[in-house]
Amino acid sequence: GKYDKVEELLKKSSDIYLKKFGENHPSYAGAISNLGNFYRISGKLSEATPLLAKVITIRKNTLGENHAEYIAALEN
Repeated sequence: GKYDKVEELLKKSSDIYLKKFGENHPSYAGAISNLGNFYRISGKLSEATPLLAKVITIRKNTLGENHAEYIAALEN
């Protein structure tokens, strides 16, 4: 029931990955995927949609269209 804390920690994690790897790295995509899925499950689709779209773009550009993580991003 501590959803505010979960959101805060997922945002911090995303910020750390962004600073360490940059905005086009698969590890950053994983971090924002977690945050985006949290928003999706929480019903906050306006917050989830741009994050999950970014995940799709990063994974397509870095891993390719046949990679399992890209396909999983599409499913989300």
